[in-house]
Amino acid sequence: LVNARSLANPGQHQQRIQSLSDTEGRSFGPTRFVEELPQPLNGCEGSMVRAEGGDGSLLLFFSGPDSKLLRTGMAIWTSRTGGDSWAKATTVDSGTSGYSSLQVMGTGLGLLDEQSDVAEVVMTPDRFVFRRFDGLLSKTDDDVGPRPAPSVTVHDIRVSALSENVVRVERRG
Repeated sequence: LVNARSLANPGQHQQRIQSLSDTEGRSFGPTRFVEELPQPLNGCEGSMVRAEGGDGSLLLFFSGPDSKLLRTGMAIWTSRTGGDSWAKATTVDSGTSGYSSLQVMGTGLGLLDEQSDVAEVVMTPDRFVFRRFDGLLSKTDDDVGPRPAPSVTVHDIRVSALSENVVRVERRG
C-alpha cells in the first residue's frame, strides 16, 4: 500500500491518494483518492504503520491533520481492510499540527508530531509532542482506536533554533 499527499490547484480535488500492490511492491494497481483521509492545502506528510491486532487481524493506522484548509486537528485513522476503507479513531489535538510519525510500541502506538501556536498555510513548528497510546492493539472489537485519556502519556518537547545549524531541545511535562 502506498499512501501519499497530492498537490492540487485551488478548486481541484484536495485529497490523499493511494495505490495497492498484490505483488510485494513490484507493481501497483490504480491510484485512487482516499475520501476518508482529508488533506490540507498543498498537502501534508502523514504516517502509516501496520500492526497485528489482539485477535490476529491486520490493522493499519494513519496519522495526519484532519482539515482540508490548514494543518490543524492531528488525528489517527484505522483500517481493518488493508487500506480499502478508513475510519477516524480519534482526534489527538485540535490545534495546529503538521508532520507526524507513528510507531508500534508493544500493544500500543507512539505518535510524534509537530505543533505550532500560529495557524498558517506554511506551518513553522514551535515544538514536537510525543504521545503513547497503551493497550491499543490488544483490543479485538470493531472500535479499535486510540483513546485520548487516561491511557495516554504525553511528552512536550520544545525545539528552538539558536542559529542556522544549532537547535536547543527542552523536554517539558
